[in-house]
Amino acid sequence: MREYAISVYKGKGLVFAAVCVIFGLQSGNAIAYPQVEMQSCIANAVNATMVKGLKTTYKSIEKYCDCALKRILDEGREVKKSLDYCNAKYIN
Repeated sequence: MREYAISVYKGKGLVFAAVCVIFGLQSGNAIAYPQVEMQSCIANAVNATMVKGLKTTYKSIEKYCDCALKRILDEGREVKKSLDYCNAKYIN
Protein backbone atom coordinates (compact mmCIF):
# COMPACT_ATOMS: atom_id res chain seq x y z
CA MET A 1 0.00 0.00 0.00
CA ARG A 2 2.79 2.40 0.92
CA GLU A 3 4.68 1.92 -2.32
CA TYR A 4 1.51 2.24 -4.40
CA ALA A 5 0.33 5.41 -2.69
CA ILE A 6 3.75 7.05 -2.89
CA SER A 7 4.35 6.06 -6.52
CA VAL A 8 0.95 7.37 -7.60
CA TYR A 9 1.40 10.74 -5.93
CA LYS A 10 5.16 11.25 -6.39
CA GLY A 11 5.98 14.12 -4.07
CA LYS A 12 2.93 16.30 -4.85
CA GLY A 13 0.45 14.44 -2.74
CA LEU A 14 2.79 13.36 0.04
CA VAL A 15 0.18 14.28 2.63
CA PHE A 16 -2.43 12.19 0.83
CA ALA A 17 0.04 9.28 0.63
CA ALA A 18 0.75 9.58 4.35
CA VAL A 19 -2.97 9.50 5.12
CA CYS A 20 -3.38 6.41 2.92
CA VAL A 21 -0.54 4.68 4.74
CA ILE A 22 -1.90 5.58 8.17
CA PHE A 23 -5.41 4.35 7.36
CA GLY A 24 -3.99 1.27 5.63
CA LEU A 25 -1.97 0.36 8.70
CA GLN A 26 -4.88 0.92 11.06
CA SER A 27 -7.26 -1.29 9.13
CA GLY A 28 -7.51 -4.66 10.83
CA ASN A 29 -8.70 -6.48 7.72
CA ALA A 30 -6.09 -5.22 5.28
CA ILE A 31 -5.43 -7.60 2.44
CA ALA A 32 -1.86 -7.56 1.23
CA TYR A 33 -2.16 -10.08 -1.57
CA PRO A 34 -3.09 -8.72 -5.01
CA GLN A 35 -6.75 -9.01 -6.00
CA VAL A 36 -5.72 -10.65 -9.28
CA GLU A 37 -4.30 -13.53 -7.20
CA MET A 38 -7.70 -13.98 -5.55
CA GLN A 39 -9.48 -14.03 -8.92
CA SER A 40 -7.00 -16.57 -10.28
CA CYS A 41 -7.30 -18.76 -7.19
CA ILE A 42 -11.09 -18.75 -7.37
CA ALA A 43 -11.09 -19.66 -11.07
CA ASN A 44 -8.65 -22.52 -10.50
CA ALA A 45 -10.45 -23.77 -7.39
CA VAL A 46 -13.87 -23.75 -9.10
CA ASN A 47 -12.41 -25.75 -11.97
CA ALA A 48 -10.62 -28.20 -9.66
CA THR A 49 -13.70 -28.84 -7.52
CA MET A 50 -15.81 -29.46 -10.63
CA VAL A 51 -13.24 -31.86 -12.14
CA LYS A 52 -12.94 -33.74 -8.84
CA GLY A 53 -16.71 -33.80 -8.37
CA LEU A 54 -16.56 -32.05 -4.99
CA LYS A 55 -19.69 -30.37 -3.73
CA THR A 56 -18.89 -26.92 -2.41
CA THR A 57 -20.18 -23.37 -2.55
CA TYR A 58 -18.70 -20.29 -4.17
CA LYS A 59 -18.46 -18.73 -0.69
CA SER A 60 -16.42 -21.71 0.58
CA ILE A 61 -14.07 -21.33 -2.38
CA GLU A 62 -13.66 -17.62 -1.62
CA LYS A 63 -12.83 -18.43 2.00
CA TYR A 64 -10.41 -21.16 0.88
CA CYS A 65 -8.60 -18.76 -1.45
CA ASP A 66 -8.48 -15.99 1.14
CA CYS A 67 -7.07 -18.45 3.69
CA ALA A 68 -4.47 -19.83 1.29
CA LEU A 69 -3.34 -16.46 -0.05
CA LYS A 70 -3.03 -14.94 3.42
CA ARG A 71 -0.99 -17.88 4.69
CA ILE A 72 1.26 -18.12 1.62
CA LEU A 73 1.71 -14.53 0.45
CA ASP A 74 1.05 -12.47 3.57
CA GLU A 75 2.48 -14.74 6.25
CA GLY A 76 5.14 -16.52 4.16
CA ARG A 77 4.05 -20.00 5.19
CA GLU A 78 4.84 -23.16 3.25
CA VAL A 79 2.63 -23.63 0.18
CA LYS A 80 1.71 -27.32 0.51
CA LYS A 81 0.92 -27.10 4.22
CA SER A 82 -1.12 -23.93 3.70
CA LEU A 83 -3.16 -25.45 0.87
CA ASP A 84 -3.79 -28.62 2.87
CA TYR A 85 -4.86 -26.60 5.92
CA CYS A 86 -7.23 -24.34 3.98
CA ASN A 87 -8.60 -27.23 1.94
CA ALA A 88 -9.45 -29.19 5.08
CA LYS A 89 -11.02 -26.12 6.68
CA TYR A 90 -13.17 -24.88 3.78
CA ILE A 91 -13.50 -27.44 0.97
CA ASN A 92 -13.62 -30.93 2.50
